[in-house]
Amino acid sequence: MSEGVQNKNHHQPPRYSVPERGSKAWRSIYTLRTAVERVIAYLKEFFQLNNNRSAR
Repeated sequence: MSEGVQNKNHHQPPRYSVPERGSKAWRSIYTLRTAVERVIAYLKEFFQLNNNRSAR
């Protein structure tokens, strides 16, 4: 393949995931994951950890 040509099928999503997407188990894990991400975002805001500037 030449340098300028890109293969559109270079990245293909996995065919099978465990648990299957859309299943009750997947939905349960997804719900927990999003809840944890919301809590982490809240804690970062509360403790001002989202400000990455140094104290120079």
